[in-house]
Amino acid sequence: MSAPLAGWLDWFRHAFALPGTNEPPTSGQLVAAERFCRAIVQRGWQMPVSAALEAAAPLHNVAAQSLAFAQPLIEPLFDSQTLVDWRGFLERSDAAQRLAECLEKIASDHSAKNTAD
Repeated sequence: MSAPLAGWLDWFRHAFALPGTNEPPTSGQLVAAERFCRAIVQRGWQMPVSAALEAAAPLHNVAAQSLAFAQPLIEPLFDSQTLVDWRGFLERSDAAQRLAECLEKIASDHSAKNTAD
């Protein structure tokens, strides 16, 4: 294969790749995710939200960009730093997996607490 064609194929292979992050989430991102998960478990919505997370996992970046677009409208309702942390968390490629793990952990803690009472 000729060098120009190989270069073009290499470029095309990575043309639509999203940059991944190897850094762990910040403490603000973890707090925002845990607050979300606690609210879901307290309402008893763990199963439907878990299913929705699995189905929408490839759309995590779209959700983050939608939040960025809607931020001026919803900023009066929420703390702006929480919105920035939440958007940063959603931009991560492992956001859905981390949320699912957090939901499982909080749900198991919640059920253990309820059986102990």
